[in-house]
Amino acid sequence: MPMGHSVQLFKWLPGNNFKSLFCMVCGCLWFSMLTAQKGIDTAYAAQIGDFRQWITMKGDNRNAPLLLWLHGGPGASAISYADRFTNKLRKHFIVVQWDQRGTGKTATLSPDAPLLLAAIHEDVQKVIIHLLQHYNRKKLFLAGNSWGGYLAIQAADKAPGLIYACILISPGIAMGESEKLSLRFVTSEAQKRDDQKAQTEIASIHYPFEREEDIFLLRKWMFTYHGQKVYKALPPQEEYLKLARPWMSVIKQYNDFNPITEIKEIKCPLYFLLGKDDYITHPEVAEQFYNSVTAPKKKLYWYNAGHMITLQQPGKMQNTIIEEILPAAAN
Repeated sequence: MPMGHSVQLFKWLPGNNFKSLFCMVCGCLWFSMLTAQKGIDTAYAAQIGDFRQWITMKGDNRNAPLLLWLHGGPGASAISYADRFTNKLRKHFIVVQWDQRGTGKTATLSPDAPLLLAAIHEDVQKVIIHLLQHYNRKKLFLAGNSWGGYLAIQAADKAPGLIYACILISPGIAMGESEKLSLRFVTSEAQKRDDQKAQTEIASIHYPFEREEDIFLLRKWMFTYHGQKVYKALPPQEEYLKLARPWMSVIKQYNDFNPITEIKEIKCPLYFLLGKDDYITHPEVAEQFYNSVTAPKKKLYWYNAGHMITLQQPGKMQNTIIEEILPAAAN
């Protein structure tokens, strides 16, 4: 600033002294720090490729690292209940939830978006780039739950330089292998129990899956033989079939993918959070991938939980990410 302007500013200050100037500077610094610490709680329709897609962001500090959460399904938005498993995370991250195409508010915004697996993988990459560019970041944390874990491992394989750490929670790793284990289990249980109805229905299941009914019947008897009420775990059959029908092509491709044979190295830190009692995405399958893949850092965490670690042990899960994964990635 030219000297003349400095003098004029100084003359304008109350009391015409340096104390006033000092107070003004301190006030500006305080306001700047306050703004930096201000949280973020926003939702918007982002243009991702050719389609508008719904994104929410929540965090106590807008300068915290981004954590993109990839929900399960396919087609199962987590936005409506995400606060239950991200309340602690929001103190350390800006947590980003995204309704994938065909899901939640994105399905309403862009009902014509085709349900193609290749397009969904492209969407993941585009959402990552959108977030990094929009918020002027170089990297983010990527977490994938169930089906989201499958998407996350593919994204980490393609663009590890954009990811601080890839966090796989009950991941659908080699989902075809998990489905085979489930089918063997229900077949054996039905025979042991001499359950004629179950044996008839299970015998009708085709694997690889050909119909929505194949998936429904397998889930029905898996839940039954693990002591769960089917009416609580699944929608009514006709509703389930209607929901699953548009996704069948994607599900078939999803089940065909086997990273144990297809991915040997991930070039960013990799973390597995597995439930010991998960009979949807069997943890022994994910553990096999963990043992076979190489990464700059990797670690496996076990939970006394089933498939829904996010709801069964949300506090412990968040503590793992905050206390162990965040510092490890920072180092």
